[in-house]
Amino acid sequence: MDIAIVSREKLKKPQGTYLKIPPEVVIEIDTKADLSDIGDQYYIKKTDRLLKSGVKKVIWIFTDVKKIQIAENNKPWLTVDYDYQFEIIDGINLNLDKLLKEDES
Repeated sequence: MDIAIVSREKLKKPQGTYLKIPPEVVIEIDTKADLSDIGDQYYIKKTDRLLKSGVKKVIWIFTDVKKIQIAENNKPWLTVDYDYQFEIIDGINLNLDKLLKEDES
């Protein structure tokens, strides 16, 4: 898990070393690991596992092909280009292409 977004209310409860509740949103950036032993279904299986554990939204950012996958329970999964604006959580939107271009300036 690269980035986990957890509600402040849930964080007020003592958690110990590891988070015992699922985050609201997980943002993953494509792995550079050797997946040959795992198979080409790694991203789908990991996304399914996260959603089944209670995560509400899983966002994958695939840097080589400049695509974003957005997965939520009981909704079609979307695969979009970097210039697609989408909601991360609670009205916080992201257009990755625009953000990267602003960073270059």
